Amino acid sequence: MSDHRLRLMLAVSLGAFVIVVGRAVQIQGVDAASLSQKAVSQQRGETTLPGLRGSIMSADGQVLAQTQPSRTIVSDPRQVKSASLTATVIARAMGFHPFKHAGHHQVQQAGKQGAKTAKSSGQGDAGKRPRLHPNPAWAAELSALEAAIRHGGFVVRQLPIDVAAKIMRHHLPGISTVPEMQRWYPDGAVASQLLGFTGIEGSAGAGEGAGLEHQYNDVLAGRPGRQVTITDPGGMVLDTVDVQKPENGRNITLTLSAATQAKVQDVLAATVRTTRAKWATGIVMDPRTGAIIAMATAPGYDNNQAHLARNQPRWSNQALQTVYEPGSTFKVVTFSAALTAGLVWPGEVLHNVPDHLAFGNKIIRDDIPHKPWDISVRHILKISSNIGTDEIAQMVGKDDLMRWIRRYGFGKRTALDFPGESSGIVLPGRSWTTSSIGTIPIGQGIGVTAMQMASMYQAIANGGVMREPHLVSHVQGQKVAAPWARRILSPGVDSQMVSMLEGVVDGGTGVQATIPGYTVAGKTGTAQKPKNGGYSNQYDASFVGFLPAEDPQVEIMIVVDSPQTSHFGGDVAAPAFEQIGSWYANHAGIRPDRPVQ
Repeated sequence: MSDHRLRLMLAVSLGAFVIVVGRAVQIQGVDAASLSQKAVSQQRGETTLPGLRGSIMSADGQVLAQTQPSRTIVSDPRQVKSASLTATVIARAMGFHPFKHAGHHQVQQAGKQGAKTAKSSGQGDAGKRPRLHPNPAWAAELSALEAAIRHGGFVVRQLPIDVAAKIMRHHLPGISTVPEMQRWYPDGAVASQLLGFTGIEGSAGAGEGAGLEHQYNDVLAGRPGRQVTITDPGGMVLDTVDVQKPENGRNITLTLSAATQAKVQDVLAATVRTTRAKWATGIVMDPRTGAIIAMATAPGYDNNQAHLARNQPRWSNQALQTVYEPGSTFKVVTFSAALTAGLVWPGEVLHNVPDHLAFGNKIIRDDIPHKPWDISVRHILKISSNIGTDEIAQMVGKDDLMRWIRRYGFGKRTALDFPGESSGIVLPGRSWTTSSIGTIPIGQGIGVTAMQMASMYQAIANGGVMREPHLVSHVQGQKVAAPWARRILSPGVDSQMVSMLEGVVDGGTGVQATIPGYTVAGKTGTAQKPKNGGYSNQYDASFVGFLPAEDPQVEIMIVVDSPQTSHFGGDVAAPAFEQIGSWYANHAGIRPDRPVQ
């Protein structure tokens, strides 16, 4: 009996030993790799460390774009008790309201990539309760938020930290926040069309966008790093190792003056408002260097709300992306060619100049009807005579005019190489019709950008030498190439052009650009807008000029689209030039060069 029991115990022990050995072989041999990987994954975690995007600075030290922390609202629909109630709380915390006061406008928009704190104000008559009306944006906002909450994941991205905290104080079931880095524009609407925008920091689309943010993305964008965290089986962190350190993007300093930019935007906004124009754009340059001090378009938008306005016309940087017919500001091309070739001189008198001429199937007229008269070359430019200019253009001829059009840079993008910048529209000489010699010299039948026009007048202001227009002065850790320069006009011809442009402001069509204490040289432009192969009853009004005329330190270009009060550049654009020029002369400390009368 004892032998039987002994043999049974031995057999059981031997079987258990075989099982243990077999399991050990399986663990160490067959399952070793998978178990090892599982153990490592339980004790080792890898995270991505973002590289911060570089900042964009103005020449006067203002931060125009930077990266800062934000919070994104996230939903777990399994835990949400009431999507409707949750959406209501979030919307109110963001500044949305179901009612708005009568007579007041309230911006009420939000998007997938950001949020805007809407502001509203209302004031009734004294002693009366303000009238409230349903806010149509409220229902749309609630619907969008509810859908995002029910779907799960991101609900509202990149909220300011204080707004996110206001939401989280309600302890909404299923709602949490995650940190994200947000691109922030401290001054909101300052230089919005120029700076552009970028995608969400750290996302695949971070480099997408517009403007300088997009153009210089390779410089501004940082490179992410990797960090490994070692934990014990209980989840306690044992060690943290930076496998690859993140690299921050490089900062960019612009030639732009934030103070000047803000002033130009204010003047343009007032011009659009008072003239009931569609838009207005302005460029301020240092003609001595080609540095752009301001470039603005009105109406503008808040850059922090970029995602709210995609595909709307106000996105456009009108100074670089919009093509228009320049009208009389273009006449200096003809005068440059004629003076350089010695075909005319400023005091020369043309005899029996009529008030209209036929060119093919088109009749070109002067703005003011008159009998045939004798008029000097200088006076032709001063009063902006179309017929006088066309008679000089016929002396120059098509081929030489085309050479000067190209010489001044029309028909190609400027050196700024801005995203979406237009080349303009220049009809090749072989495609000119019989009417082209009458229309193109006076700025019709040719398309330009405001920046191209500003570059032409910069060369005239700078003694005949064109400087490369540029917006970036410094890139952190990188040497910026010196702007190129090339001579366009001889010093003698340039001096004649400046003197003639002084006459335009001193008693000519640009008299409203006069700035007390300074000599101003410039030119007005008034051009009908093309429509369906002909011309509409709308106009583009412009003025471009510089001061002091004999020692130019600032050049200002203004274009106003479709003004309704007056369509003449001298009435609409010249006053905007005067406001900006007067302010800038004082701001920059430009010494007056003539007595104040």
